[in-house]
Amino acid sequence: MQRELDAADMVLQESLTIQRALGDRSGQAFVLNELGRTMRAMGDYESAQAMLEESLALFEQLGHGWGVARQLNGLGQIARMRGDLGRAQELCARGLSTSRSIQDRMGMWIDLLALGCIAYLQRDVERAATLLQEGLALQKDLRTTFGVLDCIQVLAGVALRSRQPQRAACLYGGVDRLSNSLGFYLEWQPAQREEFRRDMAATRVELGERVFLAAFAEGRSWEVEEIVDYALAAPVAKYSRGLAAHTRAGTLTARELHVARLVAEGLSNRQIAERLVISERTAGAHIEHILDKLQVNSRTQIGVWAAMRMPSEPVGPPEA
Repeated sequence: MQRELDAADMVLQESLTIQRALGDRSGQAFVLNELGRTMRAMGDYESAQAMLEESLALFEQLGHGWGVARQLNGLGQIARMRGDLGRAQELCARGLSTSRSIQDRMGMWIDLLALGCIAYLQRDVERAATLLQEGLALQKDLRTTFGVLDCIQVLAGVALRSRQPQRAACLYGGVDRLSNSLGFYLEWQPAQREEFRRDMAATRVELGERVFLAAFAEGRSWEVEEIVDYALAAPVAKYSRGLAAHTRAGTLTARELHVARLVAEGLSNRQIAERLVISERTAGAHIEHILDKLQVNSRTQIGVWAAMRMPSEPVGPPEA
């Protein structure tokens, strides 16, 4: 793969030199677009950003809506990969607005997918569901499988975080089926892929092994069209209600929130005590209080709850 990327980079650099010598702004913009995406695939985000920003400026000068939208999306993806989700959302939203203005339906699908994935990483369940379902409906009309695997993967996590674990398990089965024939369109950082893994593991625990495997097998038996139809079947309001019911489970103190986060990281009572410089008995008491307030029965369920908290609810420093 690296060899192919290096070869592509060499050819594109030569092409860019020719386009610059000719003074062909349109040619430069398109080559810079390809160079930026090649650099991004190579993990050189700084160079990729510079290339795409230059390409964006040229497309804006030319009044080329498609080029503007695609560069905004590409820059948004770089921001997401760097963990700057606010900037990523801003750029991809501008891209979507441009795609809508020129009625580029494929561009709209790509932009909606990117924005839905960003909302998922921001733990904005309702917004993620709204964006991804709108995009998936477009994808269905366009009859393309482009980006479907990413979309179903994220909607499975959305279902879990909305307290619909059986739906999530079916969608995870669909992801497993799709992964045999489709690849991921979006690039994901290891930490972002870890969120997928945690959500799937939490779904398994929430349902129990027998129920999870049955739902997973059902989803895995479906064809692409059936998986897409199932993903579109849940109304956004249902996702929203599920989250609301889950987050009303109890009000934790700052110390308890901190302990819940440590439980989600997999720490034992002794490790939590060492981290917070408290006794192991005190750590255990905090966990008992958390179980009671959240009305759950296990440490794993505490971890699921902590994983589904919104970023707008900061843990903050624990009280002494």
